[in-house]
Formats: sequence, structure tokens, C-alpha cells
Amino acid sequence: MQRPGGRRTRAVRKQLGVSSPGVFSRRRRSYGQLGYLVSHPEVVIFGICLLWMFGCVRFFVNRDEYRVSQLKGGGGSQQGVRAPTDQSRDEPPDEGRSKEQMSSLKFPEHYMAFSTSCSSSQNWQSFVFFYYAAKVRQPGYVVRIASGCGQKEREDLTKFHADIISKLSSNFSVHFTPDFTGISGDDYKYYNKPFGLQHWMKHGLKFGENTRTAGDAIIMILDPDMILVRPMTYDFTNTGVLLHKSRRGPPKDMRVTHGQPWASLYGFGDGPFRIDLKHVFANHTDSPALLVPNEEQINNYAGGPPYMATGRDMFAIVNMWCELVPRVHHVYKHLLGEMYDKIVSSIGGRRRSHRRSKLKVTPESILLGVFLVWLLVCIKFYLLGDLQLPQINDDSGSKNGGRNNAESNGNGENSGDNFPEHYMTFSTACSSSQNWQSFMFFYYAHKVSQPGYVTRIASGCSQKQQDELVAFHKTTISKLSSKFGIHFTPDFAKISGDDYKYYNKPFGLQHWLTYGLKYEENKDKFEDAIIMVLDPDMILLRPLTYDFTYSNVITRDSERGPSKIRKVTHGQPWASLYGFGDGPFRIDLKHVFANHTDSPALLVPNEEQHNNYAGGPPYMATGRDMFAIVNIWCELVPRVHHVYRALLGEMYGWSLAAAHLRLPHTLATSFMISATGIRGEGWPLIDQLKDDEVCEFSTLREKEDKLPYVIHYCQSYWLGKWFIGKYRLDKEFLSCEKPLLLEPPNDIGLKYDYFIKPGGKPYGERTKIGADIAKREQFMICQIIARLNDAATWYKDQTCEKGKANYEKSFIFHHSLDPNNNEGGEKKTKW
Repeated sequence: MQRPGGRRTRAVRKQLGVSSPGVFSRRRRSYGQLGYLVSHPEVVIFGICLLWMFGCVRFFVNRDEYRVSQLKGGGGSQQGVRAPTDQSRDEPPDEGRSKEQMSSLKFPEHYMAFSTSCSSSQNWQSFVFFYYAAKVRQPGYVVRIASGCGQKEREDLTKFHADIISKLSSNFSVHFTPDFTGISGDDYKYYNKPFGLQHWMKHGLKFGENTRTAGDAIIMILDPDMILVRPMTYDFTNTGVLLHKSRRGPPKDMRVTHGQPWASLYGFGDGPFRIDLKHVFANHTDSPALLVPNEEQINNYAGGPPYMATGRDMFAIVNMWCELVPRVHHVYKHLLGEMYDKIVSSIGGRRRSHRRSKLKVTPESILLGVFLVWLLVCIKFYLLGDLQLPQINDDSGSKNGGRNNAESNGNGENSGDNFPEHYMTFSTACSSSQNWQSFMFFYYAHKVSQPGYVTRIASGCSQKQQDELVAFHKTTISKLSSKFGIHFTPDFAKISGDDYKYYNKPFGLQHWLTYGLKYEENKDKFEDAIIMVLDPDMILLRPLTYDFTYSNVITRDSERGPSKIRKVTHGQPWASLYGFGDGPFRIDLKHVFANHTDSPALLVPNEEQHNNYAGGPPYMATGRDMFAIVNIWCELVPRVHHVYRALLGEMYGWSLAAAHLRLPHTLATSFMISATGIRGEGWPLIDQLKDDEVCEFSTLREKEDKLPYVIHYCQSYWLGKWFIGKYRLDKEFLSCEKPLLLEPPNDIGLKYDYFIKPGGKPYGERTKIGADIAKREQFMICQIIARLNDAATWYKDQTCEKGKANYEKSFIFHHSLDPNNNEGGEKKTKW
């Protein structure tokens, strides 16, 4: 234990300007009996427990009488309950409050400041800042802190504010400061932010002269290249603001208050605490900043503009900021130096570390333990006491023996009221091939009675294409369901300079969430909804919902173990297993996470990489999780594409976004079937079908439930000369004059153990396959052809003139289905 006059204690006295060693003395005799209680807190707790025990005993004795009176009288002056007298009633709201409490009920003055130089670029940024502060009706004062301006620049800006900015608001102004960039001998322009702010607080706001009024004000620091989208005030109670998780938990008061500043999360993690803090705090060797736990470093101090604090806290932080920032710059000369300094300077002396003392086994501590147990028993009995009370029947009681409605009607777990709204989406371009695939998607969503809304997100359509698709939805798709819609977005394919069409999936989904669903404006409505992302070349075989409790779905084994609840819930997204394993984690993650150097994705164990993140469509998540994943997905996918230009880049981006957010997926191996020779898909369900069921096309529930959820027809399928493949299908095959496809007999899986490709070279060459693959190929050929024909028949019924539709099932992809007749060679014409 350190003695009272030790070096550390003397340093603290010196820092605080305290000369008397008695302030820090640990001698009990100076405190008298109070000192004994202070040094023996267990005695105080023991006394509290005694008082609590007597209260519990009194409650146990009188509880029945108390509950009877409450159940009968509803809180009036009944027998056994003393009615409150006038003297015991609550004080009026304004009485008994301190001046500080009363002032908290008022809206504090707001000051929004941003730091600039006097360059032309910073001038137009400042104008935009002021303009949108006026546009959103930002309350309070907005101040531009302009540093290092010449006399002519000052005169020009002063005139500009008088002539132009003043028309936006009389509360908008500019404050000029010297140029602080050279205070440490080099030219570090970011010194102007802390020193400029200090200059404004001292000479503009005159904080020292107006501490009482300015101390309770709200001061905000933003950057000039920020545009306000909504007014920013100290109160975030009902704003839907998202908070970074921390062990300290969310604030009880969702407002900027004394001791509770706010800031925006930035991605540098514990960076400020990894520089040479011995040099930074050479004059504060006992600084609390040296003792901050790593979790708090990352979750409570990794912030940047907008900074928000009360005037009292801001003035304290800024003064320490200006003291430390040259020392930070000395050891860390990178861009974020002034932000790093802002963080370590915000750790004030109000937080102090305490030495741990050894637990002493004494009679007091034993009694303390006994009464702590008694305390817990009292609390539990008090909270659960209603369950132990006898039923009281009166004339107004229910006739079901006192049972509540939930008990008499069942738990309602699967009732309509508890079934979340479902939103199924798929992303497309506006080509003819994607149009027929989209129609197929809608048709089978209708056919299987998919619950909820189904939305096509169409990117990069011309105005003519948009008009045609809107008309098609009104005249045709709307007949399938009024909940089937289309959402148009810009073309995002060229956002990184090249032409990567798969950008349209993440950015199109983000566009729909923001402008179609309007998630942020309706967060309470959509955060518990279920949002699904599929591909347009998928056919639903059965309805896909969030609940797999009684489903035959097969999931990937993982060291995390199977999900206790087989449902899509917050923190538990689902996806289909894809075969790329740990691929997303083997690319250049330093580049991908350059802005998130402490990303949890960098620490994911290899087992989880394979078994919880190697997923693809169908993606399923709650609205809250989906919105979070999609935003990070859009941030990461251009960086992924920069280092990985292969086909699966956007899927890699999803996996890394989910890992960054610590959202491991439950991966289903039977959601879909696609490539007949691949493991990890729903083929075991097909392998179990009887031979006469493989080509059976049925929408009966008992038949559907044997199948996977989705056919993903992204491959080519062949058996003998029977073939189906989306790339060889005529993009106009739905039109009235085109014939339907010839449907195969039910025995082709037993008849052929080879296939002949329509475009094989040499044409007619036979490729051998095993019996298991032949059965799978048969299933895909039979099911896809039958379903294409069924959808095309309905389409022609709706759109073709009577007698003009061609319903003949005759088209094949070879000249002849006879394997021995290869005359004519490859059939290059599609129809």
C-alpha cells in the first residue's frame, strides 16, 4: 500500500493545486466515528440488510390483507390499506426541485461550430454547411471558426456574411482566429481545430466570463464538409439513433448531459491508446487515460465529429486537447493525430482507479453474506408473490376459474399476430432474359402462397423500360398478388470505374431499404420484419418463412452447435451454404478493412469462416440485422472488388460484412438445389424420392414438404439428349407465337447413364454419369421444363388474343432426341 506522502499522491496534489497533505490522509482519527463507517462498508450494508429484513417480514405478515384490498378496491381507502393524507401526497412538480433540476427541463442553448481555413474550397463548403443548417432549421447558433485568414480575406468573409449568410439566419456567424499550424515548428494544419475552438470559446463565447450560462449549453463540433440532413440537438430520446455496444450499457438518459458527451463512431478502435502515451502524458503521469480498459478504448473513446458535450465538459476537454495535441503530433504524425488527442484528453479526472483490497473473513462479513442471501430471497418472493396468493372470486371475476386469456386460448406462438411481416427481394437488370426470369419468380411465389411482399429491385432501366415494366405489373403481375411490386434504382455497375454488374445487388438493396421501404423512417415497423434476398433465377418449391421449427431443413454442423431456436431472429441470420469455404477471409483483408483496422472479421476462427459465413442466397435476416449488414456490405464490396475480381466478389462482401458485425449465420444445406454434382445442397432430399415422384409436379403441401425450398437454375442440365439451360432458352419464349417445351417421360433417369451436350464438340459425344447424378439431372429437367410450361401457359392466357396463343409442347434443344441420330450437328437456333 502506498504511504500518504508517496510520490504518486504528491503528483496528484501538485496537479490539483492542493498543498495540505491532510486532504489525502487515510488516518481514521481525523474522521471520528464516520471514518470507521467509511473504512468498514460491510457494517453499513449490514445495517441496510437489517432494515430490509424488517420490511420484508412486515410485508409477509400483511401481504394477503394488502392484496385482498387491492383486488377488491383498486387502490382506494379500503380496509387494510391506509389512504394517503394530504400531507403524504406527492409534491407539485415544481416544488422540491433544485435549480439544476429545473434548468434541465428547459431546452438548452445550442452552439454548432466547424473549423476551416480561408481557402476558396472551404468557403463553398462553409456556405453549404450554413445553407443546410438553415434548411433543416438547426436550433441555436452556428459558427464558422476561420483560422489564418489575411486581412482582405477577413473583410471579404465579413461582407459575405453580412450580405448573404445573414439572410439564412441572424444566428449564423464567423469567428476569426490566428493561424496555429506552426506552433510545433512544422506545418500541421489540424492544429487549427483544437486551438481555434479554444480561441472561440475564450474570446468569442467568452466562456470564462459566462460560465454559469454557457456551462449548461450544448456545444457541437462538426467538419465543414458535412451536410445536415436533420436538425441535431442534445436529445436523442425518440430519434432511432443507433448506439455502439459497450459494457457500460446504453445511457439511461438519451441526452447530452454533464459527464455524458456524445460523438460519432470512427473506425480507428484503440489507436489513440497504442501510441507513446508516456510521452503524451509526461506531465500527467497518473492520468486516468493510462488505465482505460481496452473494451472502453474501442467502444467509448473511438469517436469523432460530430462531437457533442455540455459547455462545461467541452471547455474542459478543449483545454486539455490543446495541451496534449502537440505531444500527440510529436509521436504520431498521421492524419488522425488531432482526433487521437481529442480522445485521450476527454478522459477526465472524475474517473479514478481503486486498489483492490483482500476479502477479510470476519463476523461482520459472515453476517453480511447471510443477509445478502436473505435480501435476494426477499426480492424474489416480492416479485413472484402474486403467483403464490390465493384466488379471490367476486362477482366481477372471470368464469374460467381465474385463468387469463392467454392461458385459456393457448400461447398463440404461431398465431397471425405473432407472425412477422415478410419481405422477399431479388435484384435484376432490365434485359429481356431477366424479365422472363422475374415473371417466373413472381409466378411461383404466387403458386406456393409465399407470405408477405415480393419485390423486384430493377437497376439501370431506361425510362422506356421503366414505363413498360410498370404497365406489365399493373396489367399482369398484379393479378398474381397485390403485394408483388417493383422498385427502380440507378445503375451502380460503374461506381468503381469499371463495369461490375454485381454492384447492383448490394447497392440496389440498400436503395430499396432507404427509399422503397423507408426503413429509417419506419424503424419500429420494420426492424422485427423478415427480409430475404434471393436471385431472379430461383423457383420457389414451397413457401419460405422465418420459422423452421418443424421443417425438414438440414443445417451445417458448427462448433457453435445447432440453433436453440430454429427461426430467423435478431442476431441469428440464415443463409444457404455455398461452396467457397473460407475464400472471403483469404483475400487482402488489410485493404478491405483499411477503415476498420480493429474489425472482428479479422479474428474469426477458421472453423466459423467455413461453417457460419460461407453463405449465399437465400439470405434471411430481421430488418434490423439486414439493414446493418447491407450498409457495411455496400461499404466493403468496392474494396473487395479491388483485390478480388472473380465472380463471387459481392458474395464475399456479404460474408465479410456479417463477420464485421459479429452476425454468424445458420447455414442451411437444403435450402436450394443447383449443381447436381455438388455437396452441401439439398440433394439428399431428392435422392430419397421414389422413382415415380422425381418428375411429379405438384403443389400439394405433403408433396412440397419433401422438397428443398428453391431450385436455382443457374446451371445446364442434361440426360441423354434431354436438356434445359437458361442461357439457351429463347428470351422471348413467353410470347404468344412460341411453342412450349416438350416434356420428358418419367423414366429418363433409368434409361440414360450419359448425356450429349447440345453444343458439344464433337457433337454427339457421350459423357458417362452415375445413377445418383442421373436421378438428379432427371429431377431438374422434369421440374424446370414443367414449371416453365405452366408459367408460360398462364402468361399466354392473360396476354394473348383468343386463338392466337401457341400451347404446343414441342420445342427441344437438339434436332433429334435419338442419341444415335446426330444429323444436323449443333442446333444453334434457339426456337
